[in-house]
Amino acid sequence: NDIASSIKWNTITANQEKDITVAAQAQYFLGRSYHSQSPFQDMKRAVSWYIKAAKGGSAEAVECLADIYPVEDEDGLKWMNLYLKDGGDDTSHRNVRFKRAVAYSTEESRHHSILSAIDDYEVLAMKGSPLAMFNIGSLYLLKPAIKDYLKSFVWLTLSLKRMNIMQPKPLFYINWGNKMLNTITEYDSLSSAERMDANNLIYTLSRKIAPMSEYAPCQIESAMLQ
Repeated sequence: NDIASSIKWNTITANQEKDITVAAQAQYFLGRSYHSQSPFQDMKRAVSWYIKAAKGGSAEAVECLADIYPVEDEDGLKWMNLYLKDGGDDTSHRNVRFKRAVAYSTEESRHHSILSAIDDYEVLAMKGSPLAMFNIGSLYLLKPAIKDYLKSFVWLTLSLKRMNIMQPKPLFYINWGNKMLNTITEYDSLSSAERMDANNLIYTLSRKIAPMSEYAPCQIESAMLQ
């Protein structure tokens, strides 16, 4: 009854309030109510209210829209871009950036753009994300259009150094990463000079990347590392 009453009064505020900010807050609340409150769940209504709230300036509504749409959806990318436009760096922004990187790196996605994916992953990697480092290394090794053994070696090495001190250890990624590194080394993909360059780059990046003590995994990363 409390939820039903709240929906009733927020609907009145959302439709009649002349202050755009106040109206957007009510619209966001309605989106959340229809998004997650049983027995009122109705995703179509939730999205409709989120969009109204987003247009009224609600960052929370934009975040929810960015999270709702699947990575291959054009509207999803639109809301992800809008949410990340302010340059925020909290956990929610990192979560949306990670999702956008996945959208860019998914070949089935209409937004497929490996270089754009790497740009997003590098932002996350510099904040300390071992999975973002891992994904950069994987893309440089496995995508023919951008294949670069040196960069793959660098990012995979940085990733595994961090993953090996995590508790619990993400063994799936550690084992996969070691296999990819072995592929690079076993086939002599790097010359002596390139290996020296790689080690120098690993050292330089290690000093620039945020320490593990400052690293806080976002929601998507936490789910993938489990």
